[in-house]
Amino acid sequence: MYPLKTIKVGKKNYLLFGIPFLILGCLFIYFSINSFIATKKFINRAIHTTGTVIDLEVCKSEKSPPTVRPIIVFTDINGKFIRLDSLICESPPRFALGETADLLYVLNNPSKALVNKNDYLYLPTFIYGFFTYVFLFFAFFILGLRGKSSTSGMPAAIIIGGNFILYGLVFLFMGSPLFSDRVIFTILGIPFVLFGITIIVWEKYKSSRNYNQPVKK
Repeated sequence: MYPLKTIKVGKKNYLLFGIPFLILGCLFIYFSINSFIATKKFINRAIHTTGTVIDLEVCKSEKSPPTVRPIIVFTDINGKFIRLDSLICESPPRFALGETADLLYVLNNPSKALVNKNDYLYLPTFIYGFFTYVFLFFAFFILGLRGKSSTSGMPAAIIIGGNFILYGLVFLFMGSPLFSDRVIFTILGIPFVLFGITIIVWEKYKSSRNYNQPVKK
């Protein structure tokens, strides 16, 4: 039996791990943008109608209260009854039994109708955006390790602070009038952005002080 050799990862080898994550992150950026544009086109050519919630289907009963999704029926422009099963499960439910919901659908495919709420409309963009964040986080983390030095914590500060800023900007976008009317996202977004900026500025300040201090003989 030969002894196992210890594999040492040099700084150049971090590129072998970081670049694939970076490529995947860029691909999901493309998917996110493409999904956002497709949703905008759908909204521009969609027909408005009103549906009625006929049932609240339980998604996960082990939770208390359980998460449910609305089952909505509506009549299209040709007088045909269409059933819409929502993809989003919520607790507490946003819609009550018998409540009306504003819907959007295209004339040639009414079965693909969507609730006229931004989190319903942009659900695929949300999912692609989440994976974009995950892949880019690992990419910048690994590539940041490649540039790590013993005298400066700036790579780590940029990674941590940058992620706080990114999360904050996402929260601010979700809380903006363009996307939603939920003030809670704005309340969360502002401190996230400020905290991220503070981490980077404070580490930069410490690094500059250490650099300018005279060397003791």
